[in-house]
Amino acid sequence: MDRQLLVAAWAQTVAEGKDKPTEATTEAKLPAGYDPEMERERLQWEKEKFAAEMQMRERQFEEIMKRKEEKIAIDRATLRMQEQREADEAERMKKICRRITWNNPKTDQRPNRGCGIFS
Repeated sequence: MDRQLLVAAWAQTVAEGKDKPTEATTEAKLPAGYDPEMERERLQWEKEKFAAEMQMRERQFEEIMKRKEEKIAIDRATLRMQEQREADEAERMKKICRRITWNNPKTDQRPNRGCGIFS
């Protein structure tokens, strides 16, 4: 065919509307093995997997925070007990000093003078 005949044949094809691609040709352009429905399912699975992983991480974070709060509560209780023990011991020593001072005739009998430990 010469150029004139090819141009005339193309003009005829365009006039009939056959120059536009058909659906079969668009499907043929898709990569081999690509299925849009399968891709949607895969994306949905990825979303569910991500959501489950986030829930697991949130539970782990809550457990860690709970353990830290428990440790802080134990440390506070231990500190209160230690402070109380120290206060009780200091009070006990003051009582002992008062008894020594008041019951020993060789010491000064003035109540404002202690045994020297807490004076």
